[in-house]
Amino acid sequence: MEKPQPPSDLWQKLDEARAQLPVQREPPKNSFSISDYAAKYGIARATAGDQVRILHRRGLLEVAGMVGNKKFYRLV
Repeated sequence: MEKPQPPSDLWQKLDEARAQLPVQREPPKNSFSISDYAAKYGIARATAGDQVRILHRRGLLEVAGMVGNKKFYRLV
């Protein structure tokens, strides 16, 4: 038995399909990540995460969007 072969234009079809995905690679404007916050204030990332989450719960920050699994925040 012969192994099934992919179509000759497989990669072209995949490129066309990927072009339709809503992939966002740039962070939203006027936003920052927890890593950015940690670097700005010279604190550990875990501490920065705690502080950002507190500010978010208090309504001072909102989630501006995500790039991959990284959240970005902005002032309300």
